[in-house]
Amino acid sequence: MNTYVKPESALKRADELLAVGEKQLAHQTLHDVITNRRNKAWQKVLEDIMIRYVTLSVELRRGKQFKDALHQYKNVSQTVAIASLETVIKEFIKLSERAAGDAQSKAKKVVLDIEDLEEDEERPESLILSAVAGEDSQSRADREIVTPWLKFLWETYRIVLEVLRNNSKLESLYHETAQQAFNFCSKYQRKVEFRRLSEILRTHLSTLKLQQQNATTNAQSINLSSPQTMEVHLETRFTQLFVATQLELYQEAFRSVQDIHGLLTIGAGKVTKPQHWANYYEKLAQIFWVSHNYLAHAHALYKYYSVSRTYNKSLSNDDIQLIASKVLLAALAVSPVSPKIDDFFELDAQRERTSIVNTLLGFPGGLPTREQLIQELVVGKKVPSFVFPQLKDIHVTLEKRFHPLQICQRIKPVFEFIAKSESNTSSNDENNNNNNNNNDNGEGSSIASSVSKFTIQTSSLKPYLEPLEKVAFLRVLQQLSQVYETIKIGEFTKLINFLSYGTSSWESMVVEVIRKKHIGIRIDHQQGALHFANLSLDSERVRERLTKLGNSLLEADTMIHTPRLVGGKPEKDPEVAVKAKTKSDVFVKIINALADEHRRLLARKVIIEFTKVYYENLEKAKALEKEEERGKKRKAKVAAERPSQE
Repeated sequence: MNTYVKPESALKRADELLAVGEKQLAHQTLHDVITNRRNKAWQKVLEDIMIRYVTLSVELRRGKQFKDALHQYKNVSQTVAIASLETVIKEFIKLSERAAGDAQSKAKKVVLDIEDLEEDEERPESLILSAVAGEDSQSRADREIVTPWLKFLWETYRIVLEVLRNNSKLESLYHETAQQAFNFCSKYQRKVEFRRLSEILRTHLSTLKLQQQNATTNAQSINLSSPQTMEVHLETRFTQLFVATQLELYQEAFRSVQDIHGLLTIGAGKVTKPQHWANYYEKLAQIFWVSHNYLAHAHALYKYYSVSRTYNKSLSNDDIQLIASKVLLAALAVSPVSPKIDDFFELDAQRERTSIVNTLLGFPGGLPTREQLIQELVVGKKVPSFVFPQLKDIHVTLEKRFHPLQICQRIKPVFEFIAKSESNTSSNDENNNNNNNNNDNGEGSSIASSVSKFTIQTSSLKPYLEPLEKVAFLRVLQQLSQVYETIKIGEFTKLINFLSYGTSSWESMVVEVIRKKHIGIRIDHQQGALHFANLSLDSERVRERLTKLGNSLLEADTMIHTPRLVGGKPEKDPEVAVKAKTKSDVFVKIINALADEHRRLLARKVIIEFTKVYYENLEKAKALEKEEERGKKRKAKVAAERPSQE
C-alpha cells in the first residue's frame, strides 16, 4: 500500500473485506497499517487492529509476518501501553494453542512421530520415505491436519520469546511462555524442539549477562541482581531440567544443571531457597545414575538427604527412612576398586569433565572417596540408624566383617528385601502422584507445580541391587584370595548364589576383575577349580593382617579393662553396675581358664600330630604292599614267558 491510510479507515476496510470472505486482503491491509512507520504514537485503535490481526494471522498461519508486526507494535506501545502489548501477546498464544488443540482433537490419534517441526515435509526424500513406509490414508490425514498447527504453535512460542527476551515489565510473561513451551515439548514428545528451546533461553541469558557486564542496559532491561528476576529464572530452569529428564535427554539435562548451578551461585545468600537446592541435587543424582557415575550419584543423593533433613520439616519418618536407605545403598554400590588413571595419562577432556562434576557438587578440590563418604554416613551422620531394619547390617557385612564362607547367607536376605522393595514403595508413589495431580491447576501448570513442590521422589531400591551384587561378589573374591590358593568351582558357586541373575554369569565377572587387575585369578575348567594368585607383595599382605589383628586386640583389651563411663564418670545405676560386675567376673574366669585352655590346645596338637603320623605311615605301608604285589606279578609274568621262549 503506497499511500498512508489512517488506522480507523484500515480497520473499517478490513471488516468489509472479511464480510466478503477476503481474509488474505484483510490480513495484508492490517499488516500494512501496523508496520507503517508513520504510526509512532500508540492509540487504542491500534490495539483493536492488533487483536483483529492476531485472529487472521492464526487462521492463515502467517507467523513470519506477524513477527514483523509485533516488533513494530512493541516499539510503539512498550513505553506508554505495556498492558496492551501483553494483551495482544496473550491473545496470540491462546488462539494458537486453541487451534492446535482443535486440530489434534480432529485427528484419530496423537501425531508424535514428526522428527523436526522446522523441517520441510515437501522435500523429495520425505515424500519417498512416506511412500515406502506405506502409511495408510488415516495416518496421512492425521498428519496433514495436525502437523501444520504444531509447527505454527512452536513458531508462536519462538516469536513471543524473541520479542520479550529483554523487557523487565513483561518478564513474567516471558517466563510463563517458556513454561508453556516446555509443556508443549513434554506433551508432544518434541526432543528436537526442546534442545532448540533450551539453547534459545541459554542464549538470552548469556546476552543479559553480557549487557550487564558492559553496562549497555536501558530502562526496560532486565536486572539479574533482582531477587524476583533470579527467582523466576530458577523456576524456568528447573522446569527445563524436569522436562529434560522426562524426555530422557540427559546430556541436555546436564547442561541445564550447569545453568542452574550458575544461577544458584549468583543468588547464593539472596534468593536461593532450600527447595531449589533439593530439586537441584535430586535431578543431579538422577543424571549421574544414568551416566553410571555412582560415586557422584552417591554424593548428590547425600547432599539431597542433608538439605531435606535440615529444612523440610514436613518429612515423615517413612520418608526419612526411604531417603536414608537410598543414600546408604548408593554409597555402598560404588565399586571399592574403581580404576584410577594417573594424572599424566588423563586426557584434557576427561579432566575437564571431572572438574565440572566436582564443581557442580561443591567439591572443587575433588570428590571425597568412597571410604570417606561411607565414614561420613556411618560415623558422622549415623545414617544406618535411620534406614529400614532389614538394611541396618549391610554396611557391616560388606565393609567390616571378614567371613568369606558366610557372606552369602548374611547378605542374601538383604538382597531379597531390596528386590521386593518395588512393591512396597509403589503404593507411596501412587499416593504422591495423586496428590500432585489434585494440586495442579490445569495442564499448563502441571510441570511447574511438580518441580516447585518440596517433596521427595519416592522410588524403588531395586536399581541398587545389581551394583550391590557386584560389590558383594568382589568382596567374596577378595576374602577368598586371602585364605585360599585353590577352591573348587562347585564350592565357589555355592558362595555366590545371592546373585539375582543366577550363578551362570560369574565367569564374565571374574574376567572383568582379572582385566582390571583387581585380583589374580586363573580359571581351570579341566580341574574344575579357581586358582588365586597374590598380586601384592607378601610383606604388604602380612602388614595388613597384623594391623587388623592389632586393632582387634586393642578393641578387646578396651572392652575388658575400661569401665563404663557416663558423662566422663563411672556408671551409678545399680542395675547397670551389677551387669558390669557380672561381665567383669566372666572376663576374670576366662583369664583364669587360659592356662587350662592352653594345655588343652597343646594336647590337641599332640593328638593331631600323632594322627597325622599314623595315617602317613599307614599310607606308606599300603603303597609298599602294592609295590610288592606289582613285583610279584612281574616275576610271575617273566617266569611264564621263559618256557615258551625255550
